[in-house]
Amino acid sequence: MKNFISVVVFALVTLFSSSTFAKWHGCQEQNLVFFAYNMKHTKAVELCQTEEGYKYTFGPIGKPEIVLEKRYEDVTRDGGMAGGFNLRNSNIIYGITEDKFGNAALIVQKSDYSKILADIALDNGDKTYVNRTHEYFH
Repeated sequence: MKNFISVVVFALVTLFSSSTFAKWHGCQEQNLVFFAYNMKHTKAVELCQTEEGYKYTFGPIGKPEIVLEKRYEDVTRDGGMAGGFNLRNSNIIYGITEDKFGNAALIVQKSDYSKILADIALDNGDKTYVNRTHEYFH
């Protein structure tokens, strides 16, 4: 019985570890550049390094609405003091920003910067938050 309880506890810890949550879009942990939930934890944004460039994913947990595969030159460092990135897709820019006060956001806008289409606050206080953009973009 004690062995069974140990196995159950181990399984629960593994299930609820931050690295498990950060893989809901399928990114391997060693390739994870950025991961964050929105403030309500109903959607998440992820940037993963691939052999050809980067994979950007956004949407509800387990059912992403947007999946974009981009070459390295289509993703650039930007987004404030702590780091972030801009990903261009046709006439839209998906940008992650994190300011010096620790506020993080996903900003979707027209590529000519004429109109912000969405400004979504991200929960960078959550244990699943990962921002390794400074390691990938110089």
